[in-house]
Amino acid sequence: MRPVLSVARRAGPGEPASSDLNTLLSTRSALDVLADLTRLRVVDLTQPLHTEIPYWPGAGYGPFRYAQLNVFERDGKAAGLFEMPEHMGTHLDAPNHFVVGATSVDRLNLDQLVRPVVVFDISERAAANPSSLLDIADVVAWERQHGRVPRGSVALVQSGWAATGRTQRRSATMPTG
Repeated sequence: MRPVLSVARRAGPGEPASSDLNTLLSTRSALDVLADLTRLRVVDLTQPLHTEIPYWPGAGYGPFRYAQLNVFERDGKAAGLFEMPEHMGTHLDAPNHFVVGATSVDRLNLDQLVRPVVVFDISERAAANPSSLLDIADVVAWERQHGRVPRGSVALVQSGWAATGRTQRRSATMPTG
């Protein structure tokens, strides 16, 4: 397993600094950047799409659907059609999803999407209470163990739901419509 560049400390000798992607990309050759990136472990956080994946319960939303249109052996190509609400499964919400006049997905810069990550694990609490949310005490505990949360990092919350959340569920915090 390749090491993950810790976001709780400065990069060591030979490790890429993650604080300023624009500087990193503008002052070094592409091969040097690629060499640094290959030393990092990239974690795929996506969940597979399927007919039982949870979706927002409001009007107009519905389950994931897939239909095969072409079969390679019969049609010389394989192709299909899928339909899903834009907020289903693993996705990115742009700032304009919640704020009028804010940036849309097509206007986000790559350096806004490639960020250091901090993971707050609340899975033990969430197993006992599915409506558990990240609390300031979780952040304080993380910082006691790892140091300050780096400026500009992305906070991920490990709830444990990925292992069990493959079907539609409704919690006390999910709106009913």
